[in-house]
Amino acid sequence: MPGKGTAVETDPTKLTQQERKIALHVLEDKTNKEIADALFISVSTVRTHINNLNKKLGVGDREALKVQLQQQFPPGD
Repeated sequence: MPGKGTAVETDPTKLTQQERKIALHVLEDKTNKEIADALFISVSTVRTHINNLNKKLGVGDREALKVQLQQQFPPGD
């Protein structure tokens, strides 16, 4: 059955606007501090958004997050 037992969000449109912005910075290999500075938010807020991205995309670390994001936001999008 489709969707049974899956808690992973695979639709990038389900990400908030701020999560999408942060995702794009993560794909550019920016640090949390660099992301915070670019978006005029605190590093703590960046961490919160990245934790939310990890949960939504079903990953546990930044490298796995980048792999998942590369599939959802292919270069040129």
